[in-house]
Amino acid sequence: MWRIDLSDNAITGQISSSNISSIFPNLQFMNMSINAIHGSLPDEFGKMNSLDTLDLSDNHLSGEIPKDISRVGSLRFLKLSNNKLDGPLFPTLSDFDHLEQLYLDGNSLSGGIPSNFSSTTLLLIFGGYHDRGLYPFHWVQEKTIFTTKKNSYPYTGSILDDMTGIDLSYNKLTGNIPPELGSLTSILALNISHNQLTGKIPDTFSNLLQIESLDLSFNLLSGNIPTQLSQLTFLEVFSVVHNNLSGAVPDKGQFMNFDESSYEGNPFLCGPTLPKICNANGQLPAILPNDSYTDGDFGSW
Repeated sequence: MWRIDLSDNAITGQISSSNISSIFPNLQFMNMSINAIHGSLPDEFGKMNSLDTLDLSDNHLSGEIPKDISRVGSLRFLKLSNNKLDGPLFPTLSDFDHLEQLYLDGNSLSGGIPSNFSSTTLLLIFGGYHDRGLYPFHWVQEKTIFTTKKNSYPYTGSILDDMTGIDLSYNKLTGNIPPELGSLTSILALNISHNQLTGKIPDTFSNLLQIESLDLSFNLLSGNIPTQLSQLTFLEVFSVVHNNLSGAVPDKGQFMNFDESSYEGNPFLCGPTLPKICNANGQLPAILPNDSYTDGDFGSW
């Protein structure tokens, strides 16, 4: 047997922690998504040397992602979205040799995003908190859902070769955003929202010249928004809401189209598209023109 699809049923219980690799030694495809399976991910998956696709999303799985799963050199598609997984995201998942698609959104994964992330063989990491795509391989019709420009689009066939993005949203990732992410010049969407990331927005994001959607909202980012981001001429969705950013927002190119809904929850931002106007130094004035409010009184804005 090389294919198992038990998705979208009412299956409960745990995945057997022993003998699964010996029972299905030639298994290439396993889909047990959209069930009520609980417990941890068995280390046995690391012994399934023929496994190409593993989808266990939308269950109640908990615990850490087993490190042995990276030993499956044939694995190209791994989807564990919308479970209760915790523990470190990396380096467990940086060891894959041939992984092409990885969905991890909607868990409680922690740790940082490594600086060598962009140099791995991972070609596509995309998801969306509620997306459910099919499997773009030679024995299944190529189809998936990709969310960008505030809409979700189904893509089929070889167009998937050109669709790239990163979605690590709704986890507990910490640390700085590595500047090396700016070398992923072909991505169309980057979503690392709803984490606990700190530090500044990297200037290198100005190299993401194809990007259409950039979501950094609901983190702990600080400092200025790099003015170089105005070079992103295809950017149509931008959100940094609920961070600790300050200073002037970019005021050229696509950024003239982003109003305060892209920036809310950052009381020290200012600019021509916001209610608060910057001074000559590109900062929020300590005393506003009507002398009625100071930099510590934003309650009326």
